[in-house]
Amino acid sequence: MAEKVVRKRGWNIQRNFSYDSNDPTSKYHNCDENTWREGIVEEWSELGQAKNVQFCHFIFHDSDEVKDENGKITIKPLHAHAVVRFKNARTQSAVMKEWCGSNERSEHVQWVDPRKGGYRSSLLYLTHHTTSAYNAEKTWYHHSNIYQFGSRFLDLIKTDSRKRQNKQDLENAVDEIVEKLMSGEMVLSKAKELFLQEEGASALVKYSDTFEKAFAEYREFKTKEMKRLSSTGQFEKVTTFISGPGRSGKSTLAEVLAADRFGHDDVFVAPTGGTKEITNDFVDGYETEKATVFGDVEPTEYGERSFYNMFDPSKWSLTKSRNPNKPWLSTACYIAVDMTVGRFVVEMLSGRKGSRELILSEENANKLRMSFGRVKYSLHYDKDNAGNGIIWVGRLKKDIPSINDIIDYAKSNIGNKLDGDIIKVFYDTLGYVPYDNSLVEPYEFHQERERIAPIINAVYDGDLNVQGFVRK
Repeated sequence: MAEKVVRKRGWNIQRNFSYDSNDPTSKYHNCDENTWREGIVEEWSELGQAKNVQFCHFIFHDSDEVKDENGKITIKPLHAHAVVRFKNARTQSAVMKEWCGSNERSEHVQWVDPRKGGYRSSLLYLTHHTTSAYNAEKTWYHHSNIYQFGSRFLDLIKTDSRKRQNKQDLENAVDEIVEKLMSGEMVLSKAKELFLQEEGASALVKYSDTFEKAFAEYREFKTKEMKRLSSTGQFEKVTTFISGPGRSGKSTLAEVLAADRFGHDDVFVAPTGGTKEITNDFVDGYETEKATVFGDVEPTEYGERSFYNMFDPSKWSLTKSRNPNKPWLSTACYIAVDMTVGRFVVEMLSGRKGSRELILSEENANKLRMSFGRVKYSLHYDKDNAGNGIIWVGRLKKDIPSINDIIDYAKSNIGNKLDGDIIKVFYDTLGYVPYDNSLVEPYEFHQERERIAPIINAVYDGDLNVQGFVRK
């Protein structure tokens, strides 16, 4: 998976005379200190007054001392520090290209991290008036040496005497949350929880509307994206069915599988209740999580048509609710039940609790094709001949059997009916994952599922030789 490009509004930037003057590709190659300083002032002053910059403060450090192991003090080469806040988020590479010339050393462009003091700490470092600078005995500089564009330096470093909280840092924290909400990195409830912990209740009350609007915009964007992907044949939803006896760890495995793939904050556990009314509103509490887990589901909770729509692998639509229809954006679903996917589908299609067979007909064969075609993976808890735990991994065949193939298989292997055994014609058994079925302590039980999850996800990704998986 490609590494995600980070975009931030606030950046700490550094530029060195020795680097530029010794770089043959730099326009300052072989120049003297005064020429370099004048050039940087001209460059950064122009950049600092650009329309996309909220404020820019920079300073030259020409008196920094370095003490060697013998106590001898020398002066570090001339260099410049800047703190820039852009109106829109920028990538590190874009800032480096604009502000650092030919310098491609990433350590010279670092984002303003609110966990490390935010803007106030970064700005105070320009004059070496921070605790870390004091402890390192760094040379102090006066704020009058700072080139300032946008807000005044002294205004930006002021703090609230009651909370010791800098206003600019609070706005930075708000911006960070908004960016994460609008990029889908964080759901609304998690954002509010985090902001409450870090900034307090009064700040949360003040900015809740801002967060809710950002979240609504992201959800609207994703809704349009899902519709577009669906209409152009690019949408894909992958459903995993996990079956096995009670207390075998099906629901736990479902949640751990989803978290291993998407992260804990991107997993929604759907409420279930055994009635169609509750099922139709399963999205209550859903935000924008990429994966949804359905635990201990009864086949009769679903109407046939609802099941087709909810788990359609290639078409997306709004989900029905007692309230206005909601955008359910998950592209991965995990269903955990105490029966095989074959029996589940047969009972769901019959509409009768406990029903284990359907009349053999072309209509029912087609319904089976529609149902199984929505479940790509089947995981089944079982035991080997020695009683050790194994989890079978099955994958839907690329070519789903035709109606005639289903009827012919049923006549030859089942009889004049369709029951759960029909699953064999739909899935290829890839192999199994051995697991310790003797564990009962909650922590050990959960840890074993966390061990299993990456193995199964690797199989999903096509690695049938992953350690811990036994190919059939």
